[in-house]
Amino acid sequence: MSSNQYPIALAHGETWLLSSVPELSPWLERFAWILGLEPGSVPPGCRRLHFVTRRPSADWKSDNLRLVTFWYHPETSDIYGEMEPPDDVEDVLAHIRMSQALFFLFHAALLHGGMPLHAAVLEYEGRAVAIAAPGGTGKTTCAERVPAPWKARADDLCLVVPTPSNGYAVHPLPTWSRFFWGEPCDDRWTVTQGVPLHAIFFLEQADADGVRPVGIGEATAGITGAANQMMRTFYRRMETDRSRTLRRQVFENACNMAGNIPAYQLRATLDGRFWEEIEAVL
Repeated sequence: MSSNQYPIALAHGETWLLSSVPELSPWLERFAWILGLEPGSVPPGCRRLHFVTRRPSADWKSDNLRLVTFWYHPETSDIYGEMEPPDDVEDVLAHIRMSQALFFLFHAALLHGGMPLHAAVLEYEGRAVAIAAPGGTGKTTCAERVPAPWKARADDLCLVVPTPSNGYAVHPLPTWSRFFWGEPCDDRWTVTQGVPLHAIFFLEQADADGVRPVGIGEATAGITGAANQMMRTFYRRMETDRSRTLRRQVFENACNMAGNIPAYQLRATLDGRFWEEIEAVL
């Protein structure tokens, strides 16, 4: 078993193995720590993402995200992530590289009918809800306020994927802003821990707590917006045709999610018991 390879399995059945060249081992170890991954052997049928300091041969296609470049080839399912070795694996630039490196998960999820969402994840008795909202509008506050038996799995970013049982599961992802400002952060998120997703709530600050169902059209727009908040930084660095293709995939997947996952507007106050409104519709 190598200490420089980390399996990551998601609820839709796809497994990846993350590895790197020796120069990037400290960075990968830090990345794996934040994602809650442990070293492991090669799972059968997995795809590989290998982080390198040099690009593959000239016939590979790429997505250049500025700090990380992903290389693809039609004859293999493996991907290479090219980057420069960081001077300090705990500085801001190293963590920005990690946030860009998650594009491989976003892209894989899109191809399977899922997507990332700018949303908090709250779990109640084995059922998860996603609370989507722009930054600074209350997702973290909601995550911090829920009482037991509620559990906050993520407060900023998550990955939604379809499951073999024709449902959806949600995986927590790191809150990268904790690593960009303030005191040094050593938080972890168990990315492989997918929880069945039972509803999506679009958060709105209000004077009274309440929930109302939203139609498929409104839900599609909300899901698309929550996904594009996370994808926008990647769109800006891609060729126009590539960006257009991904945007179209986000919209198509959002349409399918809106037709299969109950969606609501959540009106929440700063001192009310909004979680009871969620429990009532669960």
